[in-house]
Amino acid sequence: MKLISILVLCIFISCQCFSQSLEGEWEGTYDIDFGLPDMFATPTKLVFVLDKDSSYKVYSYSKGKDINNRDTIIVCKVLYNRVSEDSLYLEETEVLKPAYAKQDCLQKMKLRVKRRNRSIQLTGTWQSAECNTHGQIRLTKKG
Repeated sequence: MKLISILVLCIFISCQCFSQSLEGEWEGTYDIDFGLPDMFATPTKLVFVLDKDSSYKVYSYSKGKDINNRDTIIVCKVLYNRVSEDSLYLEETEVLKPAYAKQDCLQKMKLRVKRRNRSIQLTGTWQSAECNTHGQIRLTKKG
């Protein structure tokens, strides 16, 4: 009986660890696949804000160009959908900042939640139909 109780407790703890909150900052890179052997990595960040109803507001931060073709940080509103226990679908829907940013190349991301050593990672693929680009994305939860 003791063994069964310990086993049930271990299973419960491991399930709780895997279903950790996504709330907070995630930093990493996305690679643009141009069909060449080399991939071009671009720094990116996602911020998950937990709402009172246990859903998330999600924002992305990445390098981009404003309408004057100057480098800037683009902040986008992101649609969040949890597909399964370990899978997410994220879609950038609107550029929030800067006010005069180019609104093309919004990304659609299919991500898996993975535990690696002592960190939690989001890994997967992204694509942009408007720009006909795609690639890989990897983010690690900060803190």
